[in-house]
Amino acid sequence: MVDILGLACLAALFPLMLAAVVVMLTRPRPKRLLLSFLIGGWAMSVTAGLLVLHAFEGSNPKVLGSS
Repeated sequence: MVDILGLACLAALFPLMLAAVVVMLTRPRPKRLLLSFLIGGWAMSVTAGLLVLHAFEGSNPKVLGSS
């Protein structure tokens, strides 16, 4: 029960995401929709991370705070 309340509080911080999930749950095949939504989110996160890494690849380490 505590897990559900914690997730509900986190979902309340981003109401558009909550609305999208609620709409997907009302569709005939919610598992497939939610899985594709999850995979799409992971793919976008990994792509954004790789783009950031590529952008900073040749930069000066002192500028980024590394020793």
